[in-house]
Amino acid sequence: MKSMTLAALALVAAIAAAPATAQDRRPVYGSLYGGGSMFDVEFEFGGELGFEPEEDGDTLGVGLGYEINDNWFIQLDYTYTDASDVEIQQGLLSLNYQRPLFIPGMRGFVGLVVGEGSLDWNDQPDFADAIRDDLDADEDLIGLQLGLNYDLARHWSISLMYQVFDQEFNTNIETPDNGRLNFEHNGHQYLLFGLRFHL
Repeated sequence: MKSMTLAALALVAAIAAAPATAQDRRPVYGSLYGGGSMFDVEFEFGGELGFEPEEDGDTLGVGLGYEINDNWFIQLDYTYTDASDVEIQQGLLSLNYQRPLFIPGMRGFVGLVVGEGSLDWNDQPDFADAIRDDLDADEDLIGLQLGLNYDLARHWSISLMYQVFDQEFNTNIETPDNGRLNFEHNGHQYLLFGLRFHL
């Protein structure tokens, strides 16, 4: 995915170009990030669907974090994913453990993520005569994330993060002739490049 490749290249270029120090900064930070997402789409329908469900999209997010100490931080995030036929919005809370790595200013981290998300159809399946439909879904999630943080300066750092979530969105449609269309969006994965500002 192009956005994932660009995120990885940007992180490598920043590490090569900028020595950093993070001394004496405050533990609160805000973050902006973007990247790509992938998920599995499974559906059951006896007729002709008429379109190909998207299985990836572009993701943007904002976050607010707090570094509890040198090894632990928590972060609250909102993400928006546009996958052409659907939109996915997530509210996330993560608890993360981090350790310095072999490059000065770089830390690796792993975290547990919980939250809730919603899926909305932009280009819903064409069943204008549906007698019952459930086209929007809200689902809880639990997942893991791991990544790298790198200090650019006292107040600035960048990150590269991979997330995988156990979350399943279901869409169900019933037509007058007893036809049924069932969608399942699951297996969510994200690769995100972030920019942080530390107070």
